[in-house]
Amino acid sequence: MKEKINLFIIISILMLSSINILAANIPQELIMINSQNDNSINSLSIPKESAEGDITSIWNYTFPNPPQIVAISKDGKNILGINDSTVNIFHRNSNATLWTYDVGERINDQAMSFNGRYIVLGDNRKNVTLLDSISKTDLWHFNDTSGGRSVYVDISQDGNYIAVANDSGGVYLFDNGPSVGQKNPKWYYDDGTSRIYTDVAISGNDQYIITGDFGGNITLFNTATSIPKTYEWQFNTTNIIRQVVFSYDGKHFIASNNDKEVYLFNTTNPHGKPMWNFTSPEHILTIDISSDGKKIVVCDSTYLYYFNNSFQAGNKTAKWRYSILGDPDPVPKDVAISKFGEYVVMGTFNPTFYLFNSTKTTPKMPKWKIPILMIESVDISPLGDYLVFASGEPLDGGTNTIYLYHQDIPIPKGLLLLLGDDDDDDDEEEAIPYGNYYLGFAVIAIVGLIIIMKKKVLIKQNK
Repeated sequence: MKEKINLFIIISILMLSSINILAANIPQELIMINSQNDNSINSLSIPKESAEGDITSIWNYTFPNPPQIVAISKDGKNILGINDSTVNIFHRNSNATLWTYDVGERINDQAMSFNGRYIVLGDNRKNVTLLDSISKTDLWHFNDTSGGRSVYVDISQDGNYIAVANDSGGVYLFDNGPSVGQKNPKWYYDDGTSRIYTDVAISGNDQYIITGDFGGNITLFNTATSIPKTYEWQFNTTNIIRQVVFSYDGKHFIASNNDKEVYLFNTTNPHGKPMWNFTSPEHILTIDISSDGKKIVVCDSTYLYYFNNSFQAGNKTAKWRYSILGDPDPVPKDVAISKFGEYVVMGTFNPTFYLFNSTKTTPKMPKWKIPILMIESVDISPLGDYLVFASGEPLDGGTNTIYLYHQDIPIPKGLLLLLGDDDDDDDEEEAIPYGNYYLGFAVIAIVGLIIIMKKKVLIKQNK
């Protein structure tokens, strides 16, 4: 009886270990897509497994003024469009606005929580506003009276924490709790040098804040409260930092500067030494990074570069690049990468929106492009199935319009299992996604059991 119990325990351990191995390889973003449905504006629905195919227009929406920012929430369901001082929230299935809010001043920065519920806005009077798009209320306001003109904002993926940096030396951390009157920060940092911050980002796991500044410094803060606040480390690149972007898992971030350089950092490095850097022949205009930090896109005035990151130290060489010199006025305005790095979208000032499949064609060619003038902002859903972009000033050929497109892409059956399927025609789906994995794990467990049994027989024979 004791031997049977021991065998049962061994088999259980083997099977649980197999399940843990499988779970460990599920991207955290997919887990979050499923776990946050309860609080999302609309729960995520995953399309049926399909092959890569057509790209179709879903809807468009025209504003009275040129839209300067467009974004799609990381659950892939909700679209944010900003024109001048107004933010508009849409569901991906319709161009009917779910909610419109006017902050009263031109918005120069924004960020959304994972499911689009919490939206933080920074305007050109240094006001910061936090919105709850579920209750359709403004939760709090903060007016930065320290001087200067600009504030930069970001929000953690769960929406619990908001990072703010200004152009007069201040870095702030806020929570999302509602407040009447001026919101008080959890902590505030100012080194007394009137440092001009140029960008800020907070990791999806709430743990870190990074800032870039006019003096070329990249600074990492731990969000854990300490008074007086100090930073973890600082790295100087000698020239103005243009942009800082976290990977979704919070382990890596990239930064670009006016010296035509891009740096990759690991947040766990206590000395702030970059893992690698890339120097472009032209000024870098916009960058983005995939969920796991392994795929990076960089746009300068000549090329779109794609890096398949091995995390090896030294100067980095792009896996592929695409020349945009064929455009009449080839100035990239924005770039975005799907969270697993397979798809990339780019918008240029004049006159094209591009979609790339990073795994196909050498030399690299766009999978699809559309001639739309004055593209100001672009974004792509995590899976790469929804594409959104904004066209600006009509006097320059723009349309004052945001556009949403859908592309048919392969959806793994395992992803359908993990995220759920809201369609009712379940008979069309195979019964056991990931069946091959479970079969493999079962075989391993059985082989392990046979080996154990044989060893026991040999031991008894030797006695």
